[in-house]
Amino acid sequence: MTSEKNYPAKHCHAVVIINEQHTLLSEQVELLEAEFKSYEELDVPTEGWAEEQIYEQYKTLATAEALVVLSPIPLLLGLLASRRKNQTGFTYVLHNDVREKKELPNDKVVYTVAQEGWQLLDVNFLSVQNPNKLTGGNDG
Repeated sequence: MTSEKNYPAKHCHAVVIINEQHTLLSEQVELLEAEFKSYEELDVPTEGWAEEQIYEQYKTLATAEALVVLSPIPLLLGLLASRRKNQTGFTYVLHNDVREKKELPNDKVVYTVAQEGWQLLDVNFLSVQNPNKLTGGNDG
């Protein structure tokens, strides 16, 4: 079922952000095809992106017509991001760009977030106080 919103999504190209180990389910493909003119997948590496790589992806994605995040929490992310329009509250992210490669007994290789290397990032500060970091300027 597609949304019945009054916006030009049916005329937009969407970028679907998805973990490279995942594949779109047939129902997800149907929803995307019904909602957008076209779409492409941006595969997030299993080992994740380093912080600087995330900023590079942001700069590329900032000009996309439509973004779809395939994650267990995309609605929550979207709601939190949209509250920035009202300038209410602060948003922080516990971020760790370090992944550890682990081999399971069945020889399957998985990547997990490392126990160490965590950062508490003030998303408001990064996007408002330090726009050079997000827009490609040189901040030293």
